[in-house]
Amino acid sequence: MPSALATLNDRAANTNHSAEAAFITHPHAPTQADNYRKVTAKAGISPLDVSYVELHGTGTQAGDCEEAHSVSDVFAPAGPGPRRKKKKRLRLGAVKSNLGHSGAAAGIASFIEVLLMYQNGALPPQIGVAKLNPTMPPDLEERNVGLNWEYSE
Repeated sequence: MPSALATLNDRAANTNHSAEAAFITHPHAPTQADNYRKVTAKAGISPLDVSYVELHGTGTQAGDCEEAHSVSDVFAPAGPGPRRKKKKRLRLGAVKSNLGHSGAAAGIASFIEVLLMYQNGALPPQIGVAKLNPTMPPDLEERNVGLNWEYSE
């Protein structure tokens, strides 16, 4: 009998919308950041304890920039206050860099990738990324955040 790899519940689920964005398909970093804060609070975990974030990673100038800012602001904040510890690097990834955009199946493809990472105890490299988008936050390394450039456990 196959075993379950995960269970889903509403304890750490949340939805948002981009009503504050420039237009409906344009992401909005403050709204995304608010969503991340709500999800981690509902789950009872500190954003500083999260070690991996699966990005939507569309490869667009606007999307990648907004997403990188919202993720780094919540999971690796700059400035005064708590910071990420050196031994707790935040790794970022997106299945799209390895598979391409799968349209309506993009969300479930990302979910399956994360399940496989947990099952195998490994993070795949971001093979389709030659360099970071120049609109990404310039201080990601200082915040102990980075893409997973090579296979790691």
